[in-house]
Amino acid sequence: STDLLRKKGVEYWISELMKRLEKDPGSLIEIPNIAYEVIRNYPVVVFSAKGSKSGRQTSHILEQVQDKHNLNKQVFLELIMDDSKAGAKTYNDLIMLTQMRGLPQIFIGETFIGGYDSLKKLQK
Repeated sequence: STDLLRKKGVEYWISELMKRLEKDPGSLIEIPNIAYEVIRNYPVVVFSAKGSKSGRQTSHILEQVQDKHNLNKQVFLELIMDDSKAGAKTYNDLIMLTQMRGLPQIFIGETFIGGYDSLKKLQK
């Protein structure tokens, strides 16, 4: 619940959501879109693929974009989409939001920046 978010912080909240999803995906009926809840509650979010080289490159470029555009230097959350139930649910929810299948997908604030190529353009 969002009470847990306020009390324990975003990382703990996400961890608990993922544990619940793994046990019983139907138990999160009150949160219809996991990706949106994460985006709404964390200032900078990068959804990336497991083992992705572009995920590591994205973090470096994101830091440069934050410097160049005078964005608050906020630690970003990287969520790795894996083959677990939680990963699949979050990935499907993300697709519903962005209509994009590729990863990484980057959000600053609640604004969808795009993927790796869009972030590279912001870097220039």
